[in-house]
Amino acid sequence: MCISSRHLEFLETTTKAEYEAGRLGYETWVRLEDQGERCWECPLRDNGQHGDMFEACRVRLLRFHIAVKRDDARYLAQLAEESTP
Repeated sequence: MCISSRHLEFLETTTKAEYEAGRLGYETWVRLEDQGERCWECPLRDNGQHGDMFEACRVRLLRFHIAVKRDDARYLAQLAEESTP
């Protein structure tokens, strides 16, 4: 099973909140939204077999992980800059 519906709903809600709070960049948010739409249509969602995932999804998720880390670093740098007198 790649992802469950419950986890997908959580990720969509969290991702939207992170974007609205400015902690996630627009490009990353759009990519995650696109992947979420793919996940809702995927036959591996909620199939009960752990470890099932398409190779293309593995690559996309790795790219998202890198993008989120980049966005997080930018956000933390911005916070540090704002707190420096």
